[in-house]
Amino acid sequence: MLTRGHANGFVAEDLVGSVRLNLKRTKYHPGLYFEGGIFVFQGLYSAGVLDVESMCLCKSRETMDCERMSRAVAGRIDENDRIILLSDVHLDISQVMRALFHLLSGFATCPPNVFILCGPFLSTHTVYGYTEAASTPFRHLVSIASQGQVVLKPQH
Repeated sequence: MLTRGHANGFVAEDLVGSVRLNLKRTKYHPGLYFEGGIFVFQGLYSAGVLDVESMCLCKSRETMDCERMSRAVAGRIDENDRIILLSDVHLDISQVMRALFHLLSGFATCPPNVFILCGPFLSTHTVYGYTEAASTPFRHLVSIASQGQVVLKPQH
């Protein structure tokens, strides 16, 4: 996962550690790049820094499933379709989680076609350990969503 590190630089982070990134000469493959996203980094590692030569989106099974579902949905657009977009969602604040539960339960009988939550997902900025700090709030979100007819499909 791409996160902000020391002195506004970036790091690649996973559950076991992180590595500083040098993105000055990076070739970006087509896609949308954002902090907190899951990407593939290719480059040379030296002196504790990965000099990234190229960066691309992950091509996972889930991503392919999402693309297939997007094409299927595009073929059956209805004028009554709804997309719910929430930005700056902080999953570590209990009032936000209660509001999400209330919102999702309100859509239980007639859910929208697409429900999009945008981060940063944590109310405090963490240089390292974002993945660990965010795991509990995301488990709570899954718990709330699983009480209704909601399917969560992460896109990396």
